[in-house]
Parts: sequence; C-alpha cells; structure tokens
Amino acid sequence: MADRLAQIKKTTFNQDVYGPAEDSFILADALAAASPGWRKSVKQCAEIATQQTLQAHQVNTVDVMCADLLSPLLPRVRQSLDLLVFNPPYVPTPDEEVYRNGLARAWAGGCRGRVVIDRVLSMLDSLLSPTGELYMVVVEENDPADILAMVRLYGFTGTVVSSRRADEELLHVLHICRAPASPPNSG
Repeated sequence: MADRLAQIKKTTFNQDVYGPAEDSFILADALAAASPGWRKSVKQCAEIATQQTLQAHQVNTVDVMCADLLSPLLPRVRQSLDLLVFNPPYVPTPDEEVYRNGLARAWAGGCRGRVVIDRVLSMLDSLLSPTGELYMVVVEENDPADILAMVRLYGFTGTVVSSRRADEELLHVLHICRAPASPPNSG
C-alpha cells in the first residue's frame, strides 16, 4: 500500500480528468509484472496529465496520444500488439452518454456498460499479435461470463485473473488471448 501511495503523490491531477480510483488500482495490480509501452486517452487534458505523470516518474519511453480507441493506428498495428491494457468506460448508462463530451465520457459505457467494450472485442483479431494479450477491467454489470463467451466465438480464450469489491462495484480484470490451435486429427 505504501508503494501505491508514494506513486499517487507523483500523479498529475486535473479537474477535467477522471482520476485514478479502484478500477485503475486493480488493473495496475494485475499488471504488476507487465510494462506496456503505450498509453492513450480520449481527452487532450488527460493526455497532458498522463505525460506529466510519466515525466514525474522519469518514464520517457512512452508515446501518449489522443484518439478514438486505436483508429489512428490501424492498419499499421494490424495483428502486432503484444499487450493491450484497457480500462474502458464500463458504467451502465443510457447509450447517448457514451458520445457526449465531458468527464462522463470516461465512465459512460452505455447499455450494460458494453458499448465501447464490445467495439474493442470485435477488433481483437485485427489488433493482437499471434501471442498478444488483453488485460481489461470490467464490472459485474458488464456480464464477464458473457464477455468470455463472446471472445471464444472470436477465437480467443479468457479468464478472470483478479476480482475486488470497491464500494458498490464488483471489479474484475479479464485476461484474454488467442485460443491455442487444435491439434490435427490423427485418424
């Protein structure tokens, strides 16, 4: 806990940016061994705050960008991402809130909190390398079992690697990767 607090002190906060909370901490804990080189945000002020936080931690090897998901990187990154870390807007809200400007866009997930989640899941085959992995935060209302069933239809496999209660939310981190190829029939 002391390490987490020490690092939070170096975080740049901005009133227009959704600050780190339990969802960020469960994801960071699940990724303790991983060190992704990419981070992105949908808000320019979040981009600036991220860059300032990285500089405070003397992390200079990360490119920060402002984008709608990964659209500006396609097709350049086609099937080349080894690690995708995703803390989506997952709170169930009316669908129109997903497309509004402002801070709510950081958490507004639309119906079942799945509008943005399902967009990314439908793109996984185009994004992940043959050995690529996705770590994603979801809440119980997103129906993690349904998400894992959905990714199986896309040729992936997944598990819940961490769960934690935070006030009214039951947070989960899902780990998703390509399903191993079936061995050929020897018959």
